[in-house]
Amino acid sequence: MNCGVVVFPGSNCDHDCFHILKHVFKLHTEWIWHKGDMDLSRFDLIVLPGGFSYGDYLRAAAIAGPLTWTDRKTGVVEADPLSAGDVVLARKDVPTSYHLAVTLDDHIQGVSLVTRGWDLYHATHIH
Repeated sequence: MNCGVVVFPGSNCDHDCFHILKHVFKLHTEWIWHKGDMDLSRFDLIVLPGGFSYGDYLRAAAIAGPLTWTDRKTGVVEADPLSAGDVVLARKDVPTSYHLAVTLDDHIQGVSLVTRGWDLYHATHIH
């Protein structure tokens, strides 16, 4: 899997994301500068770290634009990843969290349809 971590002025936790992907998960990981024309098709996963040190208004979601998914019951839903606040992706006593592991596992396995209980509906915003 080829991973890229986007770097932009004031980005926060970009080095942490890079370290986890490259050294913990042992995935090929590259830095991506936020400006310029770049062919991103070689990446299977692109991480947009938060920009909270630069100002709360500069967030990865604002840079990336809207992200949607289709739910059978509610239709097209626009993701609101900020609704969950700061999400823990890794801790020093646990290699990773469910939120990161589930999305990487699904990608590696080619999962394109996720069936889950209504109790996990709101967690989809961060997955």
